[in-house]
Amino acid sequence: MTLKIFHNVISFQVFVPEKSGWLRYRASWANTEVWHCEFTSQDGNEQRQKLITKDYAENIWERFKGKATCETQFM
Repeated sequence: MTLKIFHNVISFQVFVPEKSGWLRYRASWANTEVWHCEFTSQDGNEQRQKLITKDYAENIWERFKGKATCETQFM
């Protein structure tokens, strides 16, 4: 059984109704302190990417992990 704590998260995504799309977050393989954040609209017309810190990604996950709009993948 995997503990459902941020240390075991490899990726997660949150649906953003206001923007009609998904924010996907995934850990960087090259640097454990960096996470990739990607936004994709449902129609595929809008895409954005940026790098964020692991602490910021953890803060976002902690806020949304219990909501129906958040999907998490664990190790």
